[in-house]
Amino acid sequence: MATRKDDLAREAARLFAERGFHGTSMDALAQGLGVQKGSLYSLIGSKQELLFQTMREGARAFHAALDAVPDDAPAVDRVRLALRGHLSVVSEQLDVATVFTREWRYLEDTYREEILGEVEVRALFRASRLGVIAGCYVTSGVIRRNAQVRVVRDGTVIYETTIASLKRFKDDVREVQEGFECGILLDGFNDVKEGDVLEAFETQEIERTDLSVAGNGGAPDESEADDSE
Repeated sequence: MATRKDDLAREAARLFAERGFHGTSMDALAQGLGVQKGSLYSLIGSKQELLFQTMREGARAFHAALDAVPDDAPAVDRVRLALRGHLSVVSEQLDVATVFTREWRYLEDTYREEILGEVEVRALFRASRLGVIAGCYVTSGVIRRNAQVRVVRDGTVIYETTIASLKRFKDDVREVQEGFECGILLDGFNDVKEGDVLEAFETQEIERTDLSVAGNGGAPDESEADDSE
């Protein structure tokens, strides 16, 4: 029997495939499921966690297709049944397959990305010496000064920059939490419009795992070579 998380994973796969991961806001996910955003957070910890859940459900389907192949069948039949099972999964879960291919970049990244929060642009204010200040409402997470940010318009990322200035009323602040309004000045970008979604994130360098070392299919080191003589 499908659970609420299963429903969420399917809806997330549809939206991620249609709009892209960064083009899908938490509000859009909540609306797609017909739930309050607070209920959504009770099911998942973050949008990235939801991306993992979506991929895991797809991987489970592939494994189930392989498990259905009888072990005692001739090798050529097992290959044919495995290929047929994989194609069946892809055709039935085309959204998940699309997400898999789009997010392949995670295998190459040397940096881990953490999404901090999202804001909706609700008003625009022009300052002659500064540029356009976006009057925003924090819809999820937290927004921090100097954080990296994506400008998402109609489900498409149109620009990436940083938050040059963050204000609460007239005061400069370091961060603004969900449920509060703020003013945001983007570095080098004034073409912000009402209705845009700003997705704030941070990146951290991650340690790479060298898959070519011994024990992972690579050549053995000298000590292993000596032991084998």
